[in-house]
Amino acid sequence: LTDGTVSGTTAYDVATTLKNSSIQPSRTIFTTLPTSGNRFDFVSSGVGSNTEIVAAFDPIYNLDYAWGNTLSVRQTKATQLVKFVRGDSDATFVSGKAHNHKLGPIIHSKPNIVAAPSNQSYQGFPGYGAFQAAHANRPPTIYVGTGYGLMEAISLNDGGTAYPGLKAGEEIFGYVPTGILRYLNYNRMGMQIYGADGSPVIKDALFYDTDDPPNSSWHTVLMAGLAGGGTAYYALDITNVTDSSANVQHLWNFRDSNLGFTWSVPTIGPVTYIDANDNIYFRWVAFFGGGMQKNSADPTLEPNRANYFYILDVQTGTTLAKIELPDADAITAFTTLSAGDTGGNYTVNPSVNNYNQIPATPFLVDKDFDRDYDYAYIGDQEGRLWKIMFDTPYVEGGDNSAWRACLLYDTADTNFDGQVDSSDGPALDLAHRTPVYYSPDVTRMPNNQLLVFFASGNAEFTKDDEPSLTYKVYAIIDPETPYCSYGQPLPETMNGESVAFPIAFEPKEKPITAMHVVGGKLIFKTFLATPQVACTRGVGRLWTLDYLTGNPIVADTPYVETNPDGTPIGTGDIEVSLKYGVDVDAFGNPSVWQMTILPAEPLSWGEGVTFD
Repeated sequence: LTDGTVSGTTAYDVATTLKNSSIQPSRTIFTTLPTSGNRFDFVSSGVGSNTEIVAAFDPIYNLDYAWGNTLSVRQTKATQLVKFVRGDSDATFVSGKAHNHKLGPIIHSKPNIVAAPSNQSYQGFPGYGAFQAAHANRPPTIYVGTGYGLMEAISLNDGGTAYPGLKAGEEIFGYVPTGILRYLNYNRMGMQIYGADGSPVIKDALFYDTDDPPNSSWHTVLMAGLAGGGTAYYALDITNVTDSSANVQHLWNFRDSNLGFTWSVPTIGPVTYIDANDNIYFRWVAFFGGGMQKNSADPTLEPNRANYFYILDVQTGTTLAKIELPDADAITAFTTLSAGDTGGNYTVNPSVNNYNQIPATPFLVDKDFDRDYDYAYIGDQEGRLWKIMFDTPYVEGGDNSAWRACLLYDTADTNFDGQVDSSDGPALDLAHRTPVYYSPDVTRMPNNQLLVFFASGNAEFTKDDEPSLTYKVYAIIDPETPYCSYGQPLPETMNGESVAFPIAFEPKEKPITAMHVVGGKLIFKTFLATPQVACTRGVGRLWTLDYLTGNPIVADTPYVETNPDGTPIGTGDIEVSLKYGVDVDAFGNPSVWQMTILPAEPLSWGEGVTFD
């Protein structure tokens, strides 16, 4: 890449399609009203005397922008806002300027594609095979959130029986999350909002029928937060999407007084559940952190906001567990555990305000391959890595205190020695503590111990003291025995090679992806800003490291086969080939990977792809 230009032919352009005035009257946009839970379709005639939608739209919390007390005025403004969100031909900004762009900006939301059910790890669950067969022809649809406040559903299929009349690249429907209704008018005022900024997570889940267990059924669920757009999560049942939103069911909204801006992308999977009738079954739940208080670094934080880890029932939105992850200043001591201990490994001073924030995404582990998850690993803004434990069945109405948090690692650990409770020197060096934003990854070592990888830093969010911070990649062993032990670093050598972890990035270099372990390799990307030269693109790097040592695996020169006397066997061009394989990771998930077949020596830490 030289100037950022992308060559090739555009398959379809959703923004251009939405600008086509002929399709505007047929757009299907809807929301769920916050009080009644009723569906509201964004058609100008639908406002009428619907005082609930008028109240939901009115930014009354900010008196500078409130619509006033006259009902007719508020109804008029609500009707104008509906037209604006739809992008109708007569829609304008408050200033009177024409509203020319119908597709909102996609800021942080990552697109997600759903088609026929294909989760191979669910094959052993009852009814999933029949669910797959019933939806084998479900056409592909892409979901993504926009700054105009819509979770967009875009067809990737040209016509057919499911989407008659729809071409690839055309909008099926747009859903406006309830949590941002009050902010929509800011867009019409010309003030950019983040809107439906969260990334959609789409999973198949078994909905259990407690009255008639054999009637339990599979569903495809979309769940998303709002990221910079607000402080809520929502879920939709998108199992039977056709060429409209008629078969899309709103499941629930989730808000909580301790929830921050919902940056933490949920992770969804089954746990073991015992209901009030003592029925034991798998129940699908969502795991996520408390988010962030602000959209950027801000020293004026409110205590006890964004500092919890949540576990929600995907079917109902009910909170199964809400676990506080304390501020680093609130932890008074670490507990040294003995074999068989089942308690936590730290003590907390309850009188200290908790300013922790948890915008990261958790990583789930099924430790014993019995199809339900047992652990979640997640980092926080205080630079710690937590292990959330839920490996005992959840008992409805019972004592579920065994679902708890353990502190696995603190990036302030002096000398990276796993001795935070050492009495022979300073246990923690606070200058080393750096925030964690991305999901970790977990794999099994050759000796079957769990090995957790995570990185600190984020290219978008900055801290006031950033010039003094060095961001790193860590590899931490989870001992598992005792039950809730503090993590340990890898040995100094593995397989005869020196271990490079923790790996320090260059100044101002930060990760821009989560960690991924594939085929014995740790893969991730970083971005290095170059502020010394204005308006430069910076440097992006794709890292590919040996997962046990942290050493690079790609060379700067090809391997040349030689005769015994050291001379090359042949001359001319050397063909460097790749081989591909299908691997199964430590938790039974298949993955496709590739590696060079030629021996190679390391060149530099930032191996892979570098573009200037």
